[in-house]
Amino acid sequence: MRTPREELPEHLSWSQIWLYSTCPRLYYYRYIERLETQPLYVLSSGRAIHAGLEAHNLSLARGGAGLSCADIIDIGVADLATLDDIDIGKEKAIAQFQSEAINPVTRYLYWTQREDLGGATPITEDDVEREIWFKVGGSLFLGYVDLVLPDRFVDYKFVGRWKYQTDVDHDGQLAIYGEVLKRPGCFVQLLRRREDVKVAYPSESADVRKKVLLWVDSQVAAIAQSKQTGLFPRCQPSHWKCQAGKCEFFDRCQTPNKPGVTSA
Repeated sequence: MRTPREELPEHLSWSQIWLYSTCPRLYYYRYIERLETQPLYVLSSGRAIHAGLEAHNLSLARGGAGLSCADIIDIGVADLATLDDIDIGKEKAIAQFQSEAINPVTRYLYWTQREDLGGATPITEDDVEREIWFKVGGSLFLGYVDLVLPDRFVDYKFVGRWKYQTDVDHDGQLAIYGEVLKRPGCFVQLLRRREDVKVAYPSESADVRKKVLLWVDSQVAAIAQSKQTGLFPRCQPSHWKCQAGKCEFFDRCQTPNKPGVTSA
């Protein structure tokens, strides 16, 4: 079980690095000022499916048979039901999640028993949503790994389209978690609405992996520098939330500089 946020020491996470790399100003509002953000269905539905699959994997780790598709979706629905201000409305979010999740979850339960992951059965409860602490570029880093298997680790993605292989090859999360866990990682992608599940591994290129890890180190250093100088430039805008008109801080971001936040 995750430690309550208030008890955690100051740390970085992959979400922080990814957000900073796309929009340092949004990083400032989210992680420095800690301003509240509206839950978005596209993200909240991913969290919901993670909640259901986590319960399924815990059942397997305890020697059980796992959960049914209906049970997994019900757990996801319960997670969505806690969000009163989700962007598309709670009732619509729940109905959409039920529609989008049933086919890929059904396929996942069938697929894991017969295909690449060989059952995807964790050995202990600690292998489900495993909490890992380590150092990156001298900074304390916290990660949560969805599923750790003896020969690999798994990160679930509830997607509208498959990730391009080049995106998988250059994914910093897979690279740094692989270094810590000393085993390869993969994305298990569940395609919304369709009975499609796909596993995606990064290439075995040591050169690419080295470049990805160097990029992660550079972002960690940049975050430290921004915290020291107060320089958190705008995204120009390249962040998807800004492009989609879903950035809660868009108006604030475009106003003249505020104390502690300076444009590049």
